[in-house]
Amino acid sequence: FALGIAFWRGAFISILIGCLMGFIGLGFFNAFEKGFETWIGESYKENLEHAHYDKPWKGESIWVAWMTGGGFIIGCIKAVPCFHIPVKADGLFAEVKDKHVDPKEAPGILTISCLSLLFGFSVGPEAALGTMGGALGTLIAEKRNLPVEERHAAALNGMAGAMGSLFPSPILSVILIHELSIQASKYPVNFMDSIVSGCIAATASWMVFVGFQDYTFLDSMNLPLALYDFSDFEMWYMGSAAFMGILGGVIGFIVLLGLGLFRRIAQTNTERLQQRFGERRGATIATILLPTLAGFLCGVLAWALPLTLGDGTMQLKYVITKSCTNDQNDTSDNPCYDVNILVATIFAKMATLGISLGFGCIGGQIFPCIYMGTITAMVLNIVAPDWFPITLAVPCMAVCVAGSFVPAPICMCGIAILVFVLGAEMTAPVFLSCIVSFLTICGTGCIQGIVIRQSQNKAAAQQALEDKENLRREDMESRLSRDIHKGHEALLHLKPEDGPA
Repeated sequence: FALGIAFWRGAFISILIGCLMGFIGLGFFNAFEKGFETWIGESYKENLEHAHYDKPWKGESIWVAWMTGGGFIIGCIKAVPCFHIPVKADGLFAEVKDKHVDPKEAPGILTISCLSLLFGFSVGPEAALGTMGGALGTLIAEKRNLPVEERHAAALNGMAGAMGSLFPSPILSVILIHELSIQASKYPVNFMDSIVSGCIAATASWMVFVGFQDYTFLDSMNLPLALYDFSDFEMWYMGSAAFMGILGGVIGFIVLLGLGLFRRIAQTNTERLQQRFGERRGATIATILLPTLAGFLCGVLAWALPLTLGDGTMQLKYVITKSCTNDQNDTSDNPCYDVNILVATIFAKMATLGISLGFGCIGGQIFPCIYMGTITAMVLNIVAPDWFPITLAVPCMAVCVAGSFVPAPICMCGIAILVFVLGAEMTAPVFLSCIVSFLTICGTGCIQGIVIRQSQNKAAAQQALEDKENLRREDMESRLSRDIHKGHEALLHLKPEDGPA
């Protein structure tokens, strides 16, 4: 494949896309991180460090106003037609399957995702970045009028380049995109060509981002790795890992149920508003009202349980170091996060994730699920420290919740390996937990049902548009026929004294 001009043309485009996505990632991450830190204040991080939020309702009531206002801003921007923001973004998996992203929609999606993260909603950054990278690849390929196969390759390379600023190593970007491609049965025409081109884009993006920022987004979690020996392995860890895989699958199943529930609630209320105010006006009202309501609900939950704010990367370090393990107990002088507050945070995080994505915010599910899995690991370590040591529970649970419904177990396992710097033997229980969690969800038929329902909804929406267009065309034809008929009748009844027709 490297002997053809098409490969080198694609390699040049991959370098261009990767560099551009590195700079876009820099702007994207710095915008929402600095914005979030500005309105949340330095006191939030200090309170996390000292476990001040060890009891409910220790947050700030002003957060409700900030998040409600943020939701209103998001809704107003989405309601502006010139931004071309879809009511529901396709998501990374659908875009990889289609190998195409609409370049008109991507800037608006990236903006809404940035604002969602800035105002503390429970979404991840990966979906919008993938959309932007795919749109950039599609746009460049279309402008150069490349063949269809090269356009598809440019879109996938753009997505791989977009993920270069997310993961600690660019290899994970390529693994993720190709795992999703294989799962969608959309194999690249030339597999090695696709691998090499994706590596070029991901590496270029990673070099730009790390060169200016000195770390990727996952590295920004600043986990206390030096405190633990992640290379210590016992064979019985495999049994504990299998149990955590089942637990991760159950949590992932509840997350998917929550996402479906809140999307259904949003759809039902949108239809009611359309019936009352008309289709266009009702849709506009729903577009503004639903994110505003999401901001209010998520703000109240953040006020009650401050650990639910954002995607969870800021809180991860303190959840690990300040939980009430055997080394420390909750006292007035040395507070820590006990089982009750951690379990409440897990369920509240599920609710905020469902509300955020169901009511109009845009983002991914992977990073909030990594956070939920880490909290679950600390709960297991507190309840049964002998069976779930922290060096086993945290790497396994951090990725197996997201791995339960993301069809990319190798990438999920790679995240744990590279973030926690695991030894060779410790990769085995992490990999087992990812596989078991995914099988747990597949065994329920949940993923299959979601895929079938999404296909049915997409087909129904397409059919509705076609029916509407047919009705409009028939209505125009009937009106034209009626006007012609009236004209004929007028000519037949025309009298000579009326003058020329």
